[in-house]
Amino acid sequence: MATIALYANRINQMPGLISDIKNSVVDYKSELFALKTKSLSINKSVCNLDNIISSIQTSSQTQENKIISLETFSNNSEEFMSDVVRIDGEAAAVIYERKYDFYEEYYLKTDCEKSRWERFCDACASVVKWCREHWKLIVTIIIAFAAIVVLTCISIDAPILVFMTKGVILGTLMGEFLEERLLH
Repeated sequence: MATIALYANRINQMPGLISDIKNSVVDYKSELFALKTKSLSINKSVCNLDNIISSIQTSSQTQENKIISLETFSNNSEEFMSDVVRIDGEAAAVIYERKYDFYEEYYLKTDCEKSRWERFCDACASVVKWCREHWKLIVTIIIAFAAIVVLTCISIDAPILVFMTKGVILGTLMGEFLEERLLH
């Protein structure tokens, strides 16, 4: 997603805000013109308003310059925003393309972007890694399980097999226990 898309609402409000400012300046200028018209109708013998009229004319010219500046700013900002949106879209496309090139080259991808198959393969790889690290424990469990099965399946008539099976069970369990204690 392009960055500008995140702020589109605020950017889209900008021309309206500039137009509101321009309308305020135009209204102010028209009020100044009305004041100037009314002040010209005052009899100069009663009150000399030449300085005030001159000030109003200067202020009117200033407001005209502000209107022109606001129109220029509005046009320039619209051009700027269109350029920014275009450049941001191009940058987003390049980033999107390069992201997948990176994933292909380095075999790295965030979990949220992985497919179900990729997540399944990752889970299988972690199971295989765990089995490699704990192969002795797995073998011990298998031996103990096999001994228990043999113990339950053989008849009581063969006491030597019963003792051998019990010895295998105790030996594997004690061997695992001692190995854990000695290594850690």
